[in-house]
Amino acid sequence: MVNNLENTCTLCEEYLAVLDIKQKQQLCQKNFCELQTDLREYKMTNVIRYFIRKVHEGLIFLGIYLSCKENDMTYMHNSIFQGNRFGTIRSNCLQGGVDQADNLTNIILALASNDIEILDKIMPYHLGFSTNGFLHAHYNMIMSLMNKDIENANRAKNQLEKFMSKKRSKLELSFSRYLVSLIERDLNKISIYLQEICVYLTRTDWVQHAIFLSVSYNKLGHSVALFAHGLYHLAYFYLTPEEFSKIEMPEHKSFIKEYEYYNHKNGFCSGKTLIDFTNENKLLSRLIDIDIIPEITLKEESNKRYLNVEEFEKKLLYNLRDAGIISFEMEGEEYVFKSFK
Repeated sequence: MVNNLENTCTLCEEYLAVLDIKQKQQLCQKNFCELQTDLREYKMTNVIRYFIRKVHEGLIFLGIYLSCKENDMTYMHNSIFQGNRFGTIRSNCLQGGVDQADNLTNIILALASNDIEILDKIMPYHLGFSTNGFLHAHYNMIMSLMNKDIENANRAKNQLEKFMSKKRSKLELSFSRYLVSLIERDLNKISIYLQEICVYLTRTDWVQHAIFLSVSYNKLGHSVALFAHGLYHLAYFYLTPEEFSKIEMPEHKSFIKEYEYYNHKNGFCSGKTLIDFTNENKLLSRLIDIDIIPEITLKEESNKRYLNVEEFEKKLLYNLRDAGIISFEMEGEEYVFKSFK
């Protein structure tokens, strides 16, 4: 595995603009200064979206790079946690034309860092089944498994079998079969399909775009199977300890076994922040707090349910204002920035 870690380091050095925590911290402060200027000139929601995009950019792979370089998986754990929380805000401020299933990738990344707390915000059980989205059956199965809802898991299984009856990509089929194997507790097939997922992830770009919201990280994304790590953790949270112990880790260059040895050793605990902004910047420090990130909601149009992006963004801004981080006023339907506190 040492060669795989070295290869990932080399790719990070080739594709990442920032390879140092202090440097990324300084860049985020620069982004914040630009935010303050732009807020007085441009539409508040657009400027904050752009700010979150810049902070999110490269953050996950910065931690992966440091883990591979220092052979300390704490960096990777915390960068997935912090990066995915920024990414969750970023993606939920963009209209994808589907319902809660739009959060599928963020849910799987949350599992990869054991961030169970965020799932109540982006996979609310009370919203029920997803009905609008290409991978809605996969969302439904993961939601059911995480809530140990066997009746709904069997409903989702039927949906997955219908999904697989049509022409699908190899990754989509392996992903579907993996989830079905989980509800059936077929430990041998779980291991087989997780291995297949790693293989097909290296040939698939849509997953990388869903994770990083950019095509710039496709090659980097292929080098580390974050999606597979999240699905491996799903097995941990659903199966009994005895069952999970029989799941074989994939033998693939993109699956970082050292990261999973670290998770086993630490009891699959939740990640923390890679970069601590507590003493430097109140907005950057509090933006990803669980009480700041809103729970997603849905709206209905033409008999279809959609993610309510406008409501998510509104609640995010009001949560920041209620927490004493930002001051703004409403002029009609427009947010007018006043100051940071």
